[in-house]
Amino acid sequence: MNTNNQFTVDLGNLSITDAQRKSINAAIHSAVAKELGNINLPKNVALVPFVQYLKGPIINGIIAWEHAEIEAQAQKQAALHLTQLEGRLQSHQ
Repeated sequence: MNTNNQFTVDLGNLSITDAQRKSINAAIHSAVAKELGNINLPKNVALVPFVQYLKGPIINGIIAWEHAEIEAQAQKQAALHLTQLEGRLQSHQ
């Protein structure tokens, strides 16, 4: 992952409501999507919003993934779910 392409917004101890936090997060996502559109983002890239990213301290964010990366992530998740399901079925036999 190219760390030069990572951006952070830290509001510190600012007291805001959940609704305000959601609104700020949505505004950031919209601004990023607009700017990426202005620089001719390739058609094979999707912007994926998330609430918790397990690979780092990010809580609210957006990731630009190429379709091949999305497919690879989906296959990993499907394999994990299948393994978990098989384990549950075996434990009930």
